[in-house]
Amino acid sequence: LYYTLDKVLWKNAAVQLGLAENMPVGAECGGTLAHRYDPQAGAEGILFMLAAHASGAHRIAGFGSCYNAVGMSAEMMVIQQAYLRAARHIARGIRTEEPRLGTASLERVGPGGQFLDDELTLDLMRSDEFFQDDVFDLSGGQGNGKPLLERAHGRVEQLVGGYRSRVPEDIQEGLRRHFADLYRRIVSS
Repeated sequence: LYYTLDKVLWKNAAVQLGLAENMPVGAECGGTLAHRYDPQAGAEGILFMLAAHASGAHRIAGFGSCYNAVGMSAEMMVIQQAYLRAARHIARGIRTEEPRLGTASLERVGPGGQFLDDELTLDLMRSDEFFQDDVFDLSGGQGNGKPLLERAHGRVEQLVGGYRSRVPEDIQEGLRRHFADLYRRIVSS
């Protein structure tokens, strides 16, 4: 099996060795053994992405891989991009420098005071302090939260909608015919 949790450790070991020798290194963002979009695919995907990001690799590759590296999915590429943003957010940790600690605000309102409408609180709530990505359903069951896959598919449609290749149509058609003919010869032999 290609995408096992143990593989993540081997990949991170290779990154650590390369970094120790001051070499440029890459890591795989991971994928999943699953051929479905299910909890296993999600758990493996975010664990592999967090490990790849935390490894310190200079380059992360393999976006969209699924089904034990046999398949690729545009939706999985979008989902794994969101996983990378989540991994970066988690790895960043909680920022503890001023003014984020809010000690001045807390001292100003005193014991039992409230700071929820404090300018610092409002500024931080509107910043990147909290993780957000439109692919994730952050509705908490309120409203019409759509599933992750549906959201990812919508983003894929936005990205590829209206795309026109710069390769001239006659060349595209020639390539389609060439590979269709090649496929027919292979299948019939």
